[in-house]
Amino acid sequence: MKIVLCLTFLLYGCLCVVGYNSPLNHYGYVYGEDMTSHDGSLLRNMALFRMLGSEMGKKILGEVERMKEDERIYNFGTFFVCDCGFEYVGEDGQMKGFLIDLINKVCSEAGKRCTIQYVSYTDCFYHGQERTQAGIGLLSKHIDACMYWFKNPGRLHVASYTEPIAKMDNSASFYVKRGNPNNFDPSDIGGKRIGFKDGMASDFDCMMKSTDINDNTGVKSIYYANREELLQDAIDDKIDAMFMLKTDAGSEFETIGSPVSCSGGDGKLHGVTRKDNELPWFDQTLRAMKESGQYDALCYQAKIQHGHKGEIHCL
Repeated sequence: MKIVLCLTFLLYGCLCVVGYNSPLNHYGYVYGEDMTSHDGSLLRNMALFRMLGSEMGKKILGEVERMKEDERIYNFGTFFVCDCGFEYVGEDGQMKGFLIDLINKVCSEAGKRCTIQYVSYTDCFYHGQERTQAGIGLLSKHIDACMYWFKNPGRLHVASYTEPIAKMDNSASFYVKRGNPNNFDPSDIGGKRIGFKDGMASDFDCMMKSTDINDNTGVKSIYYANREELLQDAIDDKIDAMFMLKTDAGSEFETIGSPVSCSGGDGKLHGVTRKDNELPWFDQTLRAMKESGQYDALCYQAKIQHGHKGEIHCL
């Protein structure tokens, strides 16, 4: 801020000095002379003032923007996905895993100040009347980027995507209690109650891509903001089946029917941002890390440090 004040002082100081040295009075006339006979010096001075003011103004604004960026803290949000090598909480209570290492490394390389915190997945996306909408965490600007998301058509109109960060199996399936005690038939879901995790790519639209389904007349889709509540309702037979990614299902459940790809089949994971708050520095830095080999080195180290929690699928 001191720099900005100094620049402002220099600008107005210059104008004041020129003003005091000028023979003009307050009405724009030279004492004893007509303005038009002053050899155009007034017009030249006015043009000079305008040019200096414009250039100095740009410098001041540029300095303010730089200072704001230096002080800014970027907030990255992730939800507790898998308790695996990709992200988990260590015995010391700290967030760990390849995702955490990657965000910290990108921010460090870019010279940015960043924080990472757990958020609800509905802070990032939720389903309003069956359609994907941006969550309150993104819309309120509390979160600059939600990490660990597949790119699917339903999200493209509400969010922007970062450079891919990793990959994982993106297939979704029907899940029922082990042994399928209620004889759920994935080809005949007419009138059935199907549970979904709110905001996920494994939604009603993805389910309807299943080639197993012959009849879906009167099917009732129920979205859950809480994963544990979804699983418990399946155990208590309050819903007939769940449609979800493999990472979301518990050991008490088994798949029924053929899996369906919910995000184009490439399985790449991205960060998502508001369309008015894309993070070009994140993309540029991550691409540079991939080209230089830093990304691969980070992945190798992550497999050593976090491999005891499960396999890590880097790009």
